[in-house]
Amino acid sequence: MDALGDIIRASRGVRAHVDARKPFHGGNPMADIDFQKSHNLGLEKARSLAKHWMEDGAPKFGLSCQRTEGAEQDTITFERMGVQGTMLVSGTSFDLKVKLGMMMSAFKPLIEAELAKNVARLLGQSSDQA
Repeated sequence: MDALGDIIRASRGVRAHVDARKPFHGGNPMADIDFQKSHNLGLEKARSLAKHWMEDGAPKFGLSCQRTEGAEQDTITFERMGVQGTMLVSGTSFDLKVKLGMMMSAFKPLIEAELAKNVARLLGQSSDQA
């Protein structure tokens, strides 16, 4: 079982209210993650990996996803309580932008590390199959 999955599953019953109009301890209650990984898969293979993640990986984390296919890149939006994000999928990169709510922001370093590890593993598996 991976750590990110454990964190998300543990937070499922947690409810918090944040008034977005008021600063949280002088700052923003949302934490941002910007993650980009270059690759040389081409759009069709990258699209296939992204679809696989949407169908198999995202539900494990309680994420609901929407995909918009484009000529040169696809856009996947995903969300669940405490997490909102977008993944741009192109023939040369995966570009993730994630906003973590107050409760999840404490886990930002762990989530970033898990993201990097899992994307690297996914790309490694993909290159092994090519």
